[in-house]
Amino acid sequence: MKDLKNAYLLGQRVLLRVDLNVPLHAGKVLDFSRITNIQPTIDFLKKNGAQIILASHFGRPKGFVDPIYSLEFLVPILKEIYGEEILFSKTPSLPAAKKGEIVLLENLRFNAGEEANDIEFAKKLAGLADIYVNDAFSCSHREHASICAITQLLPSYPGLAFESELNSLKASIDPSASPKIAIIAGLKVSSKFKVLASLVDTSDHLIIGGAMANTFLQALGFNMQASFVETDFLEQALQFYNLHKDKIILPIDLVCDVHGTAQEHDVEFLPEGARALDVGPKSIAMFIAKIKHSRILLWNGPLGYYEDEKFAQASLHLAEAIGNMPNLRSIAGGGDTIASIGKFGDKFSYVSTSGGAFLEWLEDFDLPGIRCLRGALPK
Repeated sequence: MKDLKNAYLLGQRVLLRVDLNVPLHAGKVLDFSRITNIQPTIDFLKKNGAQIILASHFGRPKGFVDPIYSLEFLVPILKEIYGEEILFSKTPSLPAAKKGEIVLLENLRFNAGEEANDIEFAKKLAGLADIYVNDAFSCSHREHASICAITQLLPSYPGLAFESELNSLKASIDPSASPKIAIIAGLKVSSKFKVLASLVDTSDHLIIGGAMANTFLQALGFNMQASFVETDFLEQALQFYNLHKDKIILPIDLVCDVHGTAQEHDVEFLPEGARALDVGPKSIAMFIAKIKHSRILLWNGPLGYYEDEKFAQASLHLAEAIGNMPNLRSIAGGGDTIASIGKFGDKFSYVSTSGGAFLEWLEDFDLPGIRCLRGALPK
């Protein structure tokens, strides 16, 4: 991929693909991180004399114009955060922007060509600009027109936030940095076998937690009582464990809901009717001891049912311990992961807000949006 810092930007129109699909409740933005994360790229483009055209999707309007999904509500918010006038364009055309003014295009998904990766729609977008910049890593697992097709039409670069995300992820699998440890947790192991297979090859140890650990434990012969277990995947879990048991670390105790009360039990002795909903303190101490000897940690998935405070403690305690390890490069990603580690996420080296793109990158260490930028037109 080419380096944006080497691009000639003075007087150039830059179509900046961003992710402004921010969470809303009662008309108010709940999390501004997707807006603030692209500030470095916007500042860099402004400093170098480029005219900025922001392009994003919002929600799932399915190729039709729907006022509910209009991006116009963001105009005053972006103006306040970026400190620039924001011009809004309801159609794929440019209003007359003065120097320093930023143009925000209407929701890309109002056109069915966006999700179809249609080259004709990409041509309309490309006609607005001289250069394309992708600063939407979180959307780069999608083969959409504003992510892939457009790179066939314009000189294309990753944005600064995109590069930061990719470099942090690459560091997590850097073979020269060892020992490395990964935490993969969450509800279903069936959706994460590919991630597990990728990471077990690049990590020295692999901690498995959350409800997906229940499936592994039952496959190993433990009676998980009333806990959530994917019984259709017991054989696959056992095969995976036997193949990589020298690297895999499973919980040795669990916090269970037993007739409405939270109780700690070793995995060998779960009482009748128990539902394992969190990792126990003995397991956390064991995890911390392993992590202390690592240089890089990658974490995806909550260790417990964090929506209930009684079963949210393992993720919080482990995150706090990780945050106090100054020599550890710690990378966490995934919406549920970020929610489960709470305020301790501020102490991590890097926290990804890229959701599905983060998880899909872990599967193949690549994404369609990355491949398209690698094959983009030369300037």
